[in-house]
Amino acid sequence: MDWPAANPDKRSKKGFGVPMKTLTTNCVYYAAYIIAGKLAEQFGEDSSEYVAKAQRTKDAINKNFWNEKTGRYDYLFDDTIRCDHAEALGLSFAMLFGVADDAKCESIIKNTYVSDHGIACVWPSFSRYRIGNDYGRHSGAVWPHAEGFWAIANLRKGNTAGFEKEFFSLAHKAVRDLQFAEIYHPVTGEVYGGLQ
Repeated sequence: MDWPAANPDKRSKKGFGVPMKTLTTNCVYYAAYIIAGKLAEQFGEDSSEYVAKAQRTKDAINKNFWNEKTGRYDYLFDDTIRCDHAEALGLSFAMLFGVADDAKCESIIKNTYVSDHGIACVWPSFSRYRIGNDYGRHSGAVWPHAEGFWAIANLRKGNTAGFEKEFFSLAHKAVRDLQFAEIYHPVTGEVYGGLQ
């Protein structure tokens, strides 16, 4: 929260904070506009503004985040960097919410790395957090809620093998640990904290 005050020349000109765009957030905005449009229609109100905002958001996601080279959407970008890491929630949301068409969904499934113990929240782990057998808490580690969204996205797109891999990975952890821990190590599958 102190970053904008300490970096006034780099802070967002609109809003607050770090001026970056992330796939997950933009997919959530798209879905929210779709839902707002449906709610407006249900209450007999004009939904055209929400429908137009949803379409503009979807078009912007596909224009700015899709990466032909990797065959999937990029994780984030700002005025100085572009990160083409695979981000589980954003890719799942793009598939679940209809941001990605069928061809893009196939490409995402084909070109997204999934560890033996589930899809990592972000892959590969950022080098500053990849030390020995350690991975970043928010890059490299497996988060059950991200696994769940990835499983559902795969199932809805007809990739039953991808669904089963995540589903059984989740089930194994729940039975073994009698709970879902917050995160797991991508190589060992053990409860893990990750590096911050």
